[in-house]
Amino acid sequence: MRTRPADIDDHQLVTAVRQGWGTAIDSVEYVAIGGGSHHWRASSAGQCDLWLTVDDLDDKPFLGASRPAVLKALRQALDVSSALHNTGLEFVLAPQPALAGELVVEVTERYALAVYPFIQNGMTYPWGKPLPDAERGELEQMLSRLHQATPRVRAMARAIPVELSERGTLEAALCEPWSNGPYAQAAREVLTAHHDQVQRMLQTFDGWVADVATRDGQAVISHGEPHPRNFMRVDGRLLLLDWDTVGLAPPERDLWWLAQHGTAGMERYAEATGHHPDDVALRLFRLRWQLDDLIWCVRSLSVAHTETRDTQLAWSALPNVVEVPEWMR
Repeated sequence: MRTRPADIDDHQLVTAVRQGWGTAIDSVEYVAIGGGSHHWRASSAGQCDLWLTVDDLDDKPFLGASRPAVLKALRQALDVSSALHNTGLEFVLAPQPALAGELVVEVTERYALAVYPFIQNGMTYPWGKPLPDAERGELEQMLSRLHQATPRVRAMARAIPVELSERGTLEAALCEPWSNGPYAQAAREVLTAHHDQVQRMLQTFDGWVADVATRDGQAVISHGEPHPRNFMRVDGRLLLLDWDTVGLAPPERDLWWLAQHGTAGMERYAEATGHHPDDVALRLFRLRWQLDDLIWCVRSLSVAHTETRDTQLAWSALPNVVEVPEWMR
């Protein structure tokens, strides 16, 4: 996230790392990056840098409806990432276990902490642009290997619903009053003006969900968000980051990221796995991504809010995600 939470301080994080991981750190620095978690860089005597990822248990509705449910699902997801890494998927960046063996430690009732090694000289990739050809080829191999690793983690992974987890938030925003905030009135006007387009996307999505439900496809362990910002090149190898979204789902949940830039990757994936990607499922998950973005914008701007880098981002993104995408027209 781009805005530091006001209700957690540096001392709490320093204490949590010392008590949970047995590591003494001298300082922490907030890093305004990403869209789902808060991040700090922690330093200890100028060395042994750590990357601290803090999740707001009130702001991950895709993991659950209460703090205990979100914490449980978050731990489950990161346990899966660790198991995948430990069984040979070297590209999975998993967190470091605490002294008690857990991967996630509560800092407060609202916030949970995971600790990663700080990666020096890692190169990330820009959002909104396709990966270079070499990286696309590596992504194809990653997804093939990841999906074929399903038997190793099937018993411990949660199932990811195909349906929208926050549909009610969007539908309520179309007909109920909004709270106050600098962007609330203008954002609601944009949503209201696009009411018919939003309804068209929802109806199309429902049709595709019903269509895919008739298939007999096997769910696989999927990352959920293998987009360019979740990759990092380190010492010649490509790492896949941010595994809080991992779970069992149709393989197209990952594959649509490849399919939007051509079919060659789909053919190679089919050769490697024996699964021929389903066109309807690919479209379903591509549309779901946009609807999830739309819901995030609405959720951010329909509640009482202030002007922050995150609400600015939600406001700037809203006019794009509220439109029926070109590929659907």
